[in-house]
Amino acid sequence: MKPLQKVISVLNTIFNGSLLFTNGLSAFLLFFMVFVMVAHVIGRYFFTAPIPWAIEFSEYFLAIIVFMAAPMVLKEEGHVVIDVFTSRLKSRHKAVVTTFNYCIMSLMFLLITGWGIQVAYKHFLSGQTVWKTYQTPLWILGIFVPLACLLLLIQSVIYARRYWKIARQASSEDK
Repeated sequence: MKPLQKVISVLNTIFNGSLLFTNGLSAFLLFFMVFVMVAHVIGRYFFTAPIPWAIEFSEYFLAIIVFMAAPMVLKEEGHVVIDVFTSRLKSRHKAVVTTFNYCIMSLMFLLITGWGIQVAYKHFLSGQTVWKTYQTPLWILGIFVPLACLLLLIQSVIYARRYWKIARQASSEDK
C-alpha cells in the first residue's frame, strides 16, 4: 500500500469513528433524556418532587442530538431529497447537479464551522453562562454546532468528489 493510501485509510477510519461516536452520543442523550423526562413526570405527579433541571437539559439535549446525528444521516444519504427536477435528468447531468449541491453545502458548512468556532471561543474567553436552573457555560452548548458542521463539511466534500467522478465516468461513457 502506498504511503498516501495509508494516510487516507487512517483518516477515513478516524472520520468514520467520529461519525459513529457522534451518532452514539446522540442515541445515548436521547435515551437519557427520555429516562429523565419520564422520571420528571412521575416525580411531579406522584411524589410532587419534579427534577428541577429536566426540562432545561432536555432543551439542550434536543439541539445537541440534532447536530450530532446529522453527519451520520448525511453519510447514509438519509436526508430528504426533492428530486422533481433531477429525476428527469440523464445520469451525467444528475451527477453534475448533485456535485454542485454538495459543493454549495461544503461552502456553507465551512462558513458555519468557522463562525461557530469563533463564537464558542469568544464565549469560552468571556465565561458567559446561561442562567436557568443551573449555570451552564455557553461555550459547552455552542461547541456542538461547529463540531457537527466540520463533520458535515468533510462528508459533503467526500460526496462532491464521489459525484464528480460519477459525472466524469458518465461523460466518458456517453462518447
